[in-house]
Amino acid sequence: MTSSRRSLFFVVLALWTCRTLAAAEPIRGSVVDSVSRAGIASASVQLKSSPGGALIDETTTNDKGQFVFLNAADGSYTVSAAG
Repeated sequence: MTSSRRSLFFVVLALWTCRTLAAAEPIRGSVVDSVSRAGIASASVQLKSSPGGALIDETTTNDKGQFVFLNAADGSYTVSAAG
């Protein structure tokens, strides 16, 4: 992957970073190109505990760049995406 393509792939998921949940509920989001804002299909998305960084779950985005983690327990999480 070229440097310019890689730079387009970085996604800021600030709304989800270190999010504390009030109750078990799905965590949803999208992985988008930083320039075109188009959804990125088949991106790897990880849900990690925060603090600590232990891997809780991982998934892949759909054809529109959307993902969901079902039944997330109460807690704080960091969500990251890579291609």
